[in-house]
Amino acid sequence: MEIPVEIIICADKPNPITLEVAKTLTKSCRFRVQLLRVNFGDLSQSRNRSVRSARNSWVAFLDADDLWSFNWLKAAHLYLLNFDKPKQIILHPEIDVFFPDGYILSMPNQEQLVDPLGTLLADNVWDSLSFAHRSIYLNHPYRENRLSHGFGYEDWAWNYETVKAGFIHRIVPETCHFKRRRPQSLSERSKDLSVLVTPPLS
Repeated sequence: MEIPVEIIICADKPNPITLEVAKTLTKSCRFRVQLLRVNFGDLSQSRNRSVRSARNSWVAFLDADDLWSFNWLKAAHLYLLNFDKPKQIILHPEIDVFFPDGYILSMPNQEQLVDPLGTLLADNVWDSLSFAHRSIYLNHPYRENRLSHGFGYEDWAWNYETVKAGFIHRIVPETCHFKRRRPQSLSERSKDLSVLVTPPLS
């Protein structure tokens, strides 16, 4: 079965080298590639802009500084096809591997949590690598990180809001997300600034 693929490269405040690499990839890729050059300086707004530009029904985010198992996209797509209500589900990999630290974190299916919303108030049990129907991202956009005001963790806030809205988070068996911890990454800066997850919408 052939799966139509569109690649959107969202370059947010790129330096010249990053922009040149993005342009080269755009020219050399065998799939349709759209290059967005934006000036948000915020991951949440870059994600939202990319979703609005997408033409296909399903969206998967792949952060350029991470790696993921070779089967992630295909396995996630097949999982959705076998689910009775695919537009109500949000998928994540089964395992996170953090490097250079070298530790592994397993993610749960939402049904394994006794109190999903209560759990998400204290801990982000899923990561930012998600796969879902485009309408979910359009109707529940990521909210801006405001680190200078003490708020961030856009994926954590989004996970909470989508669970509250009735969507179901599931993991795809035998898939993996490899996450590099850089000193100046968004998550590390958030920790250093002791920011809080953006409060839930009323």
